[in-house]
Amino acid sequence: MFESDEPVETAPGSAPSAPTDRPAYRNIMQVHNAFLVAETDEGLTIVDQHALHERILYEAMSEQLTRGPLEAQRLLIPETIDVTGDQVALIESHGPAFARLGFELSPYGPNTIAAHALPSLLKPERVREFLRDALDRLADREAPASEELLLNDLISMMACKAAVKAGDPLAPEEIAMLMAQRDLVERSTNCPHGRPTSLSMSLTDLEKQFKRT
Repeated sequence: MFESDEPVETAPGSAPSAPTDRPAYRNIMQVHNAFLVAETDEGLTIVDQHALHERILYEAMSEQLTRGPLEAQRLLIPETIDVTGDQVALIESHGPAFARLGFELSPYGPNTIAAHALPSLLKPERVREFLRDALDRLADREAPASEELLLNDLISMMACKAAVKAGDPLAPEEIAMLMAQRDLVERSTNCPHGRPTSLSMSLTDLEKQFKRT
């Protein structure tokens, strides 16, 4: 299921422009709770649901960051996360970057931080995993030096955490919206990490496989 209980969204405040020429998808079905298979005029398309949703979220967050911080949700009770002293220092030194991502973080003792606000796309139960991965990246000597390149790395990681996973069953309306958004984003053929989001097979190729030609 998606990170919220609503049908998949690109990101708060984003609205991709409609393409001039969209393929028609018919008879869409989910296979093994991981892939979406759709009939097209040319044959069929098979989509990796996680890779596609990850690309959609990444593009939406990238667009929103050009206008300001990502939309955030304030927590009634802050989430506390155990970290090391070095990691507390990393969070403090990269405070502006975390703020642009929708986080409001503050020290909560020598080895604990408190999250008072989170990006709207990220469920609280995913926060610890994301922050630990983000801190590992910030501590990496090969991490980008510029804030913009670093933010690009971090929103790529966040999109991965927020996207539907292989194994998540999707409701019919979620499947339909995900396929509709496939043709509304740039670079939808690959996820932010470079993996393909889909493959297509023409009717001619199918007929050859079954020796019908």
